[in-house]
Amino acid sequence: MSNQVKFKKFSSLENSYRDNFISKIREQGYENDEYIITEKLHGASYSFTVVIENELPVSVIPAKRSGYINSDEKFYNHRPVYEKYVHKVSKLALCLLKDNNMSNGVVTVYGELYGGNIQGGMAYPLEQDFAGFDITIDGQPINKLTAFSAMFADNIPTVPIIGCADTLSEALESNESFITKKLRDGFDTENPQAEAEGVVIEPVTPHYLPSGERVYIKKKTKRFLEKGKNKIEKPKVSLNEALSKLLETALEYINENRFNAVVSKEGEVNIKIIGKISGLMTQDIIVDIIKDENIENLESLGEVSEVKKFKQTLHGEVISFIRPLLLKLDW
Repeated sequence: MSNQVKFKKFSSLENSYRDNFISKIREQGYENDEYIITEKLHGASYSFTVVIENELPVSVIPAKRSGYINSDEKFYNHRPVYEKYVHKVSKLALCLLKDNNMSNGVVTVYGELYGGNIQGGMAYPLEQDFAGFDITIDGQPINKLTAFSAMFADNIPTVPIIGCADTLSEALESNESFITKKLRDGFDTENPQAEAEGVVIEPVTPHYLPSGERVYIKKKTKRFLEKGKNKIEKPKVSLNEALSKLLETALEYINENRFNAVVSKEGEVNIKIIGKISGLMTQDIIVDIIKDENIENLESLGEVSEVKKFKQTLHGEVISFIRPLLLKLDW
């Protein structure tokens, strides 16, 4: 059935420090909307897509960040979590369609798979679980309070709600540093692993910018930032001044947090797929640095040959960094 239902990737979250993105939100008149602030869980993106035909659920398809999960794919041994909630999300989907006078449709419940062996570095419960944070009907997100109410009604856990705000400015002032609401019983709150990853800020009524980007913001604590000073020495390579300076900045984006984020979208990884993981991480860095440095694209900074050399050099540094990390993983 997954071949018949087109996979729709969940919207990317923009960092709260990107002033350009925040300005675009205000330009669209969304400053005075009501916003909801939730805890950002440190896990792996996971969703249930429920296909309803003639008021009956015909399939419930699990998915990770990058696509549907194949039947022979482990993806953090997600199956027990899937079995735990498959009937609940089916019931939720039927109720939502009924409320909208629909007998056919596709309902997707997006959330986070967390705990157990996912990513690590957090004091979550040892048993993996799911926490929902968004619902779409035929690809369109529904009101956030409606989504949370629906999940509450069908006993589907949600990400913790931290609060609400009457304006974007107020929401952006939310404190991102606090003890996670999903703390393992008996864990020492003074331990750094008890600290939440951060918060997610979004309007109660979903909005999109003219560019197609959804108004969705993340505000992380320093421990989880995917950018920062590191000890990677700049390689000796001949580039023009603009690309040379950008390469030096790009090296700051190579860190373990980013590696973990890339891996969380794929699931089972090992040294055999270092080419795939290094490629994904390199592209992730390029996307972020273009946004952070407010660059139209890399091609605007130099000739095709120089841009190619920039990408190859960055990719080489990523490979060198992640090789020992992949060798440590035992799937």
